[in-house]
Amino acid sequence: MTRVFRFDKSVANVIENFGARSATSVHLGSGSGESHAYVLHFEAGGEIGEHETGFGQLFVVVDGEGWVLSGSERCEVG
Repeated sequence: MTRVFRFDKSVANVIENFGARSATSVHLGSGSGESHAYVLHFEAGGEIGEHETGFGQLFVVVDGEGWVLSGSERCEVG
């Protein structure tokens, strides 16, 4: 059985937490425990405010550039 997942902006939900602006997400699925998969879309200047995540995160930049704050270390991505 083949399953096709859409994760483009047209199926994304606005992120309303953590002072986010111009950011949307698509939930792809969850595993056991704290295992989740999301695709995030940011418009130019979009952001999600600083917050503790409660679980590990992996960021993969597909298009564009920006930065992520990890502890006190700012990491350029893209």
